[in-house]
Formats: sequence, structure tokens, C-alpha cells
Amino acid sequence: MAETPIRSGDDEDLRAMVAHAHAVAATVTVESAQSAFGQHGVDFIAVLEGERLVGVCARRELTAVLGSRYGFALNARRAVTEQMLAGPLCIRVATPMTEVFKATAVRSDRAFHDDVVLVDADNHFLGMIPVRTIMRRQTEHLLGNIARVEASRREIAE
Repeated sequence: MAETPIRSGDDEDLRAMVAHAHAVAATVTVESAQSAFGQHGVDFIAVLEGERLVGVCARRELTAVLGSRYGFALNARRAVTEQMLAGPLCIRVATPMTEVFKATAVRSDRAFHDDVVLVDADNHFLGMIPVRTIMRRQTEHLLGNIARVEASRREIAE
């Protein structure tokens, strides 16, 4: 009987899942960050000091702040750091895939669909991973594991 290991996906390189690496400097204004969203067509942008991640901004948050009554006049010139998301999910490049799955699954409903930030060991920004990419990968791993378990079950039954 040939043994087929059940892969957990822990040996996968997370860099391959990065969809984009768009970022703005922590010194830019909210207006400049909103322009960056328009230029790049993304929903989340990293906020950096040099190469180091300090936070994440969401298009939806900036749109709400700037689009409210007097919002542009009151907020456009503020620092982008005042409009960052609270507690974005940041994962290190060496994190096992099963841990990425777990960390993504336990987020709040409000933050569940937010992109995941990938950083290196020194907290340097590497890119953004859309949660849909992580969920697709999780489904692939689950279906692969089910197929292997089913094949083992059939082999044992024979």
C-alpha cells in the first residue's frame, strides 16, 4: 500500500499569493492616499515608513471620511496615519499556511474580507494578499485532503 501524505499546505511560499504591493508613505495626506487608490484600482494600501509597515488604509474608509458633509474640507489635508484600519491582519512570510487559514477565519465580520498584509521578519512590507485567494487555497487544500482520505478509505476497504 503506497502511502500518500496529507498535505497541509505549510510548505507553500506566501509570496506567490501576493496580488499587489501598492503603498503610500506615512507622511502623505488623506487626499494623496485617496488618489493612490484611484491610480491603482485596489481596495487596500499599505502605509509605510521607509520599507517598514505602520498600517493599512481601506478605500471604503477614506471614501466615507472624504465623502461626508464637509468631509473633504475637514480631512483631506490630515495625515493618512489618522485613517488607518485598526488591527489589520499582518502575517510573516514564514508563517505556515494552516496558521494563515486560522488567523483569517477568526477575524470579525467587518474585517473578514480585508486583504492580509505580508511582511518579512523585519516587518518590511512585501505585499497584500486578498482574502479570496486565501479562501480558494484553503478550499483546494481541503478538497485535496478529502480526496486522499477517500482514496485511503477505499484502499483499506479493499
